[in-house]
Amino acid sequence: MRNLPTFLLKICTQCKRELPLTEFSAHKLGWCGFRAECKECNRAATALYRKKNWLKVRENAYKWRRENPERWKELKKKSYKAHPETLRAQRKRNALKIRANTRRWQIVNPHKVKINCIKRRAMKMNASGSHSVEQWLSRVSMFLWKCAYCGTKLDSKTATQDHRIPLVRGGTNWPSNLVPACLKCNVDKNRFTPKEFFLRRATP
Repeated sequence: MRNLPTFLLKICTQCKRELPLTEFSAHKLGWCGFRAECKECNRAATALYRKKNWLKVRENAYKWRRENPERWKELKKKSYKAHPETLRAQRKRNALKIRANTRRWQIVNPHKVKINCIKRRAMKMNASGSHSVEQWLSRVSMFLWKCAYCGTKLDSKTATQDHRIPLVRGGTNWPSNLVPACLKCNVDKNRFTPKEFFLRRATP
């Protein structure tokens, strides 16, 4: 806000009070670059408009978030950092709703759920690398949606993600170390490398 002399006054068009210019918000089309109504009247008018047009306001907000995802994430982070107590209280108050929304998202985005689980495990093991859902699906397509170990046909529900070099053996979480596998092969392979796994399978 500009440093303005306190003796400069302006009359609010709503409440008709004569107030210092510091009580008016800046507006490039207003007199001397300020709004016609004071901040208090402007806040009251905005609140009334939001109450009468709550559906339109919500739709516009959703539209802006979809068109500006990165900016929205940045604003949320700033808000959470500035008001941690408010965030915790809000989450506690809406715990059931948040849980239901999370469950719906998990059902609609099974691949992202799997990727997030793998990322958490990789972080715990200090494994290097990361990948997106698109990169993972590209790897699955490269294997023609078949298990890399037994050739079983896979789909979005049966395909599991396997690290060729296991994370516990120093493997990375980069796409190049990922292969699709059926659940049985993934479980049987466990901590072995592909070579060790095929040797164990060939041994009677």
